[in-house]
Amino acid sequence: MCCAKLKTWTSPKAPDLTDILRIQEPGHVPGFLFLADIGLYCIGSVWGYPCFDGNSDQTETYMSDDSQMLQRVYDAQDKEELASAYGEWARRYDRDLLAQGYVLPFFITSFVARYLPKGSGPILDAGVGTGLTGPYLAALGYTGLVGTDMSDEMLQMARTRGCYDELQNTILGEKLPWPDDHFAAFISAGVFTAGHAPSSSLDELVRITRPGGHAIFNIRQSVFEENGFAAKLQEQEAAGLIKPIEVSPPFAGFAYDKDDILGFVHVLQVL
Repeated sequence: MCCAKLKTWTSPKAPDLTDILRIQEPGHVPGFLFLADIGLYCIGSVWGYPCFDGNSDQTETYMSDDSQMLQRVYDAQDKEELASAYGEWARRYDRDLLAQGYVLPFFITSFVARYLPKGSGPILDAGVGTGLTGPYLAALGYTGLVGTDMSDEMLQMARTRGCYDELQNTILGEKLPWPDDHFAAFISAGVFTAGHAPSSSLDELVRITRPGGHAIFNIRQSVFEENGFAAKLQEQEAAGLIKPIEVSPPFAGFAYDKDDILGFVHVLQVL
């Protein structure tokens, strides 16, 4: 197990994801503990085993529910089903995915810092979800953050972070409400994957990004060819709409347990 002993939470304040306790057990890589609804969980350890309060049934139930929700969003057959699944998952989404070592919302910020100077203009977080990326962009000095998502419940969670100037319910792949050349960049983490935003989403996202701006997003390896993303990027490049700047090596979007879910980060310049 990644935790030899659990400590009782004694603060009068209800714990949340900012209440992180650093731990290190001899012989183990340092990890993090946070309090979930049913007990304590580890993020960042090599194994990623859940730490629990002694009730193994409780932990198994939690992990089972978590896996079912993730599979449900991947298996969604239409936008209504997908929005409904995310709506039901919104309140537990952060805890569930962080417990599995989900890193995409944080990793994407390194590419923003590499290519986009602070003060360049507004940035669209496309498929913002609960807004996990926003606080880290804000910490790096970026302002003018705008988010869009198809789930009102997810947007409500993003709003509580206090770092987005604007949040709108839109559906990627359909007409977006912003004018041409509006954003200095758009970013997207974990959205171009199985059962989610189609490759046609890139048409509108490029339209609303100004010439000289950047597009920074990851695409899951398994859908890159079969869902039309490779063809769409080739089409946009041939039309003189974009210029590829960087494609990362394939990497896992989860720090552990799901090393078969690989993807790439693409960085484009909009022309």
